[in-house]
Formats: sequence, C-alpha cells, structure tokens
Amino acid sequence: MATTNRNVTVTKDEYALFGKALPYIAMLIGAALLFFTGVLTRVGIWAQDKWGSTAVYDATEVATWCVLLSGIILCAITWKLFGQRKGPFIRQHATITVVLGHVWLLFALWEDLGDWVFGVPTVFAYIFGASCIGLSWAIRRWAFRAHEQESDSGFNPFEEMGLGEHTRIDGYNSHPVANGAKFRLKLALGKTIEQAKEKRTAFAQLAGKPRNLVHVEETPGGIEGQVDITILKEDPFGNHTLWGGPYRPGESIVSPIQFATYDNGERPDLYLAGKDGESSQHFLTVGMSGAGKSKAWQVIYGSVLNRHSVSVIFGDPRKGLQTGGPLAAGLEWFAWTKEDCQEQIDAVMRAISARTNHLTLRGLSHWVEGCGLNFLIFHLEEASEFNDFDELVMLVEAARSAGISLVLSAQRASHDRMNTSVRYNLGGNMAFGVKSAADTRMALSEYTIKSGAEPHRWQDRKKGHFYLEAANIDPRMFAHELESDWLNERNLELEVDNGAKYRTALDNVTADAFGKTYKEYRDKVAAGETQWQQLRQNRYNVGQDQPTDELPTVAHEGEVMDKANNLRTDPEETRRAEIELWTVINNLVENGQKTFSPGDLEKRFTLRTKSWINKKLLQWARQGSLENYSGMYRIPE
Repeated sequence: MATTNRNVTVTKDEYALFGKALPYIAMLIGAALLFFTGVLTRVGIWAQDKWGSTAVYDATEVATWCVLLSGIILCAITWKLFGQRKGPFIRQHATITVVLGHVWLLFALWEDLGDWVFGVPTVFAYIFGASCIGLSWAIRRWAFRAHEQESDSGFNPFEEMGLGEHTRIDGYNSHPVANGAKFRLKLALGKTIEQAKEKRTAFAQLAGKPRNLVHVEETPGGIEGQVDITILKEDPFGNHTLWGGPYRPGESIVSPIQFATYDNGERPDLYLAGKDGESSQHFLTVGMSGAGKSKAWQVIYGSVLNRHSVSVIFGDPRKGLQTGGPLAAGLEWFAWTKEDCQEQIDAVMRAISARTNHLTLRGLSHWVEGCGLNFLIFHLEEASEFNDFDELVMLVEAARSAGISLVLSAQRASHDRMNTSVRYNLGGNMAFGVKSAADTRMALSEYTIKSGAEPHRWQDRKKGHFYLEAANIDPRMFAHELESDWLNERNLELEVDNGAKYRTALDNVTADAFGKTYKEYRDKVAAGETQWQQLRQNRYNVGQDQPTDELPTVAHEGEVMDKANNLRTDPEETRRAEIELWTVINNLVENGQKTFSPGDLEKRFTLRTKSWINKKLLQWARQGSLENYSGMYRIPE
C-alpha cells in the first residue's frame, strides 16, 4: 500500500514478493520461460512442416498472430495491475518489458525461416536483451531499497504508530471537505477507536500539520475498527464572524440558537430548553479572565431575549454592569452585587417548589411549551464565590424538573472553586482557554479530551474560542474548536430593546415565588431608577471600551433616502449602520491590519452595499476621521 500527502510519500516495497533472493530467481524463471517458448514454437512449426500438412510460412503466420494477440492481452493486464502500485514509472517499466519480450518472440519466429531452430542473431538478441531488462529491474530495486533504507517489508506509518500492520486508508470513503479532506481509516484487527485517537499527534506529523488542524473521530455509524481523520488545510479562523443579529427572532425558546462557528465551517444548533419536548440541561462555562466567556453568552442572550416563553435572570457579583449592562433591558432580574446574587439564588430555590407543583398538577415531569410557565434561565457569573452555599447544590439537583436552566460561569472548576456535586449535575460544558491541563480535565469529559480537546494550549490568547459539549450536538464534534460570533455592544443593546415586542412577561407563579426583592427591583426598573438605566442615559456606545466621540459624526434630520440601497431609513437606522461599519474598521486595526479597502470592509459588513461603504469612507476622510491613500484607508495616528 502507499500513503501519500503533500509532504510525505511512503511506498511499500512492491518487488519484495519472495524475500531477498527470490525476486532475482523469479526474473531468471521468466527469462527461461520466454526462451523455451521461442524454442518450442520453432520446433513445433518445423515438425508441422516435416510431418504435417501445414507449410512453414502458413504456420509461422498463424503463430505471429497468436504472439500479437498475447502481447495485446498481457500488456493490458500489466498496465492495469501495475497501475495499483505507487512506484515511479513502474506501470510503464513493466509494460515495456512485456512488449520487448513479445518483440523477441516475433524475431525468433521469422529468423532463418524453415530451420528447426533460430540462429545466432536471435540468441545474441536474447542474451543481450534479457541481460539489459534484468539489469534495469535490478537497478530499480537497488535504487528503491537505498532510498527507503528499510527492510523488504517496507515502511508502514500506521504500524510504526502501533495501529498494526494491516491498518490502511479506505480510498472509497475518503473525500474532500470544506477547508480540507476526510480519510476513512480501517484499523487492524483488535485495534480500537480509542487507540487511534491517541495517535492524533502522529497523524498530524505525517500530514505536516499542526495537531489542532487534525481530528480523529468515530464514523457516523460508530463502526468498530474504523475512524474518520479530518485534516484541515489552514487556520479556519482567519476572519471573524460578525454577529448578524438575533437568530430566528420572534420564535419560541424551544427553537435552536446559532451563535458560533466550528473549525470546519459548520454552525451548531444550541437547544437551551430541550429539543422536541425533551428536558433542558444546565451549563458550566469555564475559562480564564479575558478568554471571552461573557461575550459568547452575550451573543446567545441576544437571541434568547428576542424569543417568547422565556425569562432570564442574570447575576454577576464582579463585573456586573460590564457583562450584563448591554442585556439589562431584556433581563427579568439583574444583580451586580454578591448580596443581590444570593437573593437571586434564594428566590430561585423558592420558585423551584412552586413551579414543580404547577407542573405536577398538569401531569408534567418537566417544562414544555404551553404549560403556563416561562422557561427560566438563571445565569450566575463568578459562581465559585457561592461554592460554600449549600443552596447551590440543591439548586442544580432540582431546577431542571422545574423548567429552570442554570448557567454557571467560573474561571476554574476545581473542587476548591466549585462543589463536585454541583459540577456533576451540569450536563452542558463550554470550555474556553484555561490555565493548565488539570483545568481542562475538570471542564470537559474524558471522551472529549481523548478526542483532542486542548483549551489549555490557548490560555487567554484566543478570545472567544471554546469547546462545546451539549445535548443534541453530535458528540463527534465535541473536540472541534469553535469561535463565537463577534458583536458590537451598542448593536446588542438595540437588538435587546427591539426584542421587547417578542418577550413574554414572567408568569405569576414564578414572580410570586421570587418575593419581595424581585418586586422591588421591577419597581425600580419601571421608575427608571436602577443603576444600569442611569448609566445608559445620554450614552451612546461605539463598540467595546471605545469612547463615543471616536465615531465620525454625520448630521441627520428627519427621514432620508438611502439611494445606495434604494430604501428609506430613519436617522437611527443610518446611525446604527455607521456604528457597525466603524466597529468593523476597529476590529481590523486591532487585529493588525492598519490599512484597508472598501472591499475588505464589504466582506465583513452586510448592512449596506459597497457603494454606501465607499461614500461613507470618503465622507469620513473629508472630515479627517480617516486618511485616504489611493483608495486605501487608515485611521490617523
């Protein structure tokens, strides 16, 4: 067999059919058979002429046609069979050998016609020709062996990996995929899928790729003794995917949410409330500070808060308004102190009993759409600060049956930071960059880690990258790297505000169970007296940590006509497009691209056409907010 890739060609010794000496013996046998075929044919023709009824010329002519027919058949067979071998020019070499042998037979038939055997020229041609042909095959074999410097059995990379001599690539089930190729590997008898996964680094070395671009996973049918190896051509995350707004706004929370992209270009469907009437699950989110945990969940909640039949309460005792601020208008209850977060935990504990009774009276074992309750999501950042509270353990054990999904976020999930009973009941896992391999083992399942997940290699260097384990996601994708969509927080605020027309008010059963603190919070929201509302007054964010005055200003008065898109747009919509375009520009600059063209922006900005982008860039250049160099732009230093 041969295994070939862009950098490596490993060919099995196609001539070592009989060991070290016998290939040469086989050549001698073949040469002897050819010689005796010529002799016997001449003797047969002579005997037919002497004692039979057929003249020499006629018999020789018939024999010639037989030799020609034999040559055609044997050449075709040789070309076909040697085409399966991967040695250089071996098909041509073998076919020429067959042709020259038949040419000698024709020479032997017609030389000294009428004699019982051929003459000296034919014998000379045989000795010289057979020697040259034999020598050419010997040289080929010596060159092959010197090049490989291996034993006659050749080099099998899979055998070297410990996967057995008979492990091979199934060419029929290997095919190109987006940004790479997928190979079906059939393992030697007794070799397991788990053993193949352990050799991912060796596969990457054989392919000449970083191991994060190589994935080893079960086949779709989970057939024992077979694995699929996906090898990606290049880093799939060269360009960030900008958040395109809420996914399927106006639908129920039971519909899936898309918020991130796999390294193979696919986008997972996340079912927070369970799929097709199934129960929901809790989520553990782990990652270092700055790894992008909060941003990923902001993208998710951008869609959640544009759905009906769902309510979200959000607690963050550390970053508070920084993480929850853009979502605050759509949150049912927002807490940013440790004391208020503890009040939320106590309130949810009370709600579990009330909601479970409500569902039991209706003969339901878990929440389903139309049961009279909103699906409830309780997101708690820095959950490790509540590790000492027994309520957290009871909460995760009882909340699912009451239609409550917990999202607990922490930098580490070690036993001193998160109770092991809590961690055990968190079925969904999102692992962003973590500090060490030990942190990885506490954030992801053994199955996913053995499949190649290594978030500790990123630490905080790949913001927004993570691995996802969740119900209704193909387990074979658990070890595939994801990147969450990139968003502008001002756009997120606007989309959350717009989602008010879809959101369903919290049901009375839950609201009453939440009690006094919750009602006081809702009263403050109604009066516009919360801290997040006061901070939003007279504030217009332009992206993360960016001052408002850095966005070029354009005056708008009343409704205007956007000629580039042939539609009417009010000042707010135009301003929103400008904010998004400026955010795209800032993202390019932050990622090292100091100059850019309208075409660069068009690939990442979809709210307006290229014509609109050109006009806006020229306008900002005239204002001095950008510098224009022959169609290329940059932000002034």
